[in-house]
Amino acid sequence: MVLLICCWTLLSISAQELTVKSMTIADNDLSASKYRRMDLSGNVCGLVKIQLTISDVSFEGNVILPVEYKDGEYWVYMAKGSHELIIRHQARSPSFHPCHVFFTNYGISGIESLVTYEMTLSVENMQKLIIDYTPVDAMVIVDSKLQQGNGHLELDLPIGNHDYVIAQEGCVPSIGSIKLNGGSPLTIEKSLEYEALQITVPDNQQNTQFQSVIVNLIRKMEFIKGGTFMMGATSEQGEDAENDEKPAHQVTLSSFFLGKYEVTQEEWEAVMGSNPSTFKGARLPVETVGWNDCQEFIRKLNEVTGKQFRLPTEAEWEYAARGGNRSKGYNNT
Repeated sequence: MVLLICCWTLLSISAQELTVKSMTIADNDLSASKYRRMDLSGNVCGLVKIQLTISDVSFEGNVILPVEYKDGEYWVYMAKGSHELIIRHQARSPSFHPCHVFFTNYGISGIESLVTYEMTLSVENMQKLIIDYTPVDAMVIVDSKLQQGNGHLELDLPIGNHDYVIAQEGCVPSIGSIKLNGGSPLTIEKSLEYEALQITVPDNQQNTQFQSVIVNLIRKMEFIKGGTFMMGATSEQGEDAENDEKPAHQVTLSSFFLGKYEVTQEEWEAVMGSNPSTFKGARLPVETVGWNDCQEFIRKLNEVTGKQFRLPTEAEWEYAARGGNRSKGYNNT
């Protein structure tokens, strides 16, 4: 049995961070309409009112200057369609990490003209989290954010509870939470085990080859962290959207696993015993199959693996295609 060890070491507080508490549409606030500002294309801007009491703050993105400070709020005018904002603190002491805000994380696909938004920020104490892990290409997600590392990560996290996911193809994922309290260093060790697969081999299949194909199919499943997104004809699609995709609406999904690649002809034949594809090739996607064929494939796959495979829902497919909870709002994904 192969064990994958993840070591978590917590160090003392090192910095502070600006954290977004909320971002909503201010339905009763007509400031964006009353105090209009035009973007460089001649369109009327939207207005983001940011509640923050510290000074020496700058804003990056599709911001139409100047930024105004009024009664504890920064008035930030943004071009129509904007979907992200970077907030930086310019002072040297105390220092704050930049805050990168993606509006889609708050159910807002893009800034609309004449609309006023309210964003609330807070200042939080931070604690450094160092993660050393193997294998070096294992996936680590902390607080719904995929972390980029090569066996070693250093993260500054706010004091409090944090969720984590450690996942690797073919392994049982470790999903849990940790609490940072600013006290003495804390070390957590997690061991990921390769999933024990009990494959029932049909009498007409060669044992070794059949098991190899099925095990590889299962281990190519990709973990998709659940979240909330705007589904359908979002603003960045422009005129590319179809009528049946309107109106865009908010959808919340639980975490799930999705096949990284299409089912290959080799995998289909291993389960079904035949290959209906016109363009033959073991590693090519299976084609010339219909809904009922796919349901029969899934039934047999569940039978031999003891798992509960199914086709993804439309919402799950769109969520994954948009980048899941790491979506940047790009068009034509």
